[in-house]
Amino acid sequence: MGDRGNIAVAFRRCAERLREAPAIPQQESEVQLAFDRVYLYTHFRGSEIREILQYALGRSAERWKHAAYLCRVIFDDLAEGAQGELTDFGISARIEDNQHPILLVVTDVQRVFIVEDKLERELAKQGTLPPLGGAIRFADWAKGKFPREGD
Repeated sequence: MGDRGNIAVAFRRCAERLREAPAIPQQESEVQLAFDRVYLYTHFRGSEIREILQYALGRSAERWKHAAYLCRVIFDDLAEGAQGELTDFGISARIEDNQHPILLVVTDVQRVFIVEDKLERELAKQGTLPPLGGAIRFADWAKGKFPREGD
């Protein structure tokens, strides 16, 4: 049994392009660069990941542009109370096990995408993102303006 879920944090593959590109792309064409992901996995809190991400984004606005820091903040909140344990939470370069839509966090556009498991696996393989139009801004997510699972 379990309640498995994943939050993915996307990183641009090429650091040189990061310096040249705008901090927050404004058009769809600016987003179609290559992205790798880090998956933050929970075995028992999958149905809570939207609210966990809300809390993490709400307390870390000064780190929204820094994927590595934001990734750590999100993982800290995801695994709260379980630091030092050997099971229940993980960090991976791929989706481990999953029962809920993936929350894809992209610091370059400061957006969160809600992506079904099968689609996220394909997008990750290609190194791409879903269309920007379906994303939710970090600021809105932090205020609780996101669809609840099942909506």
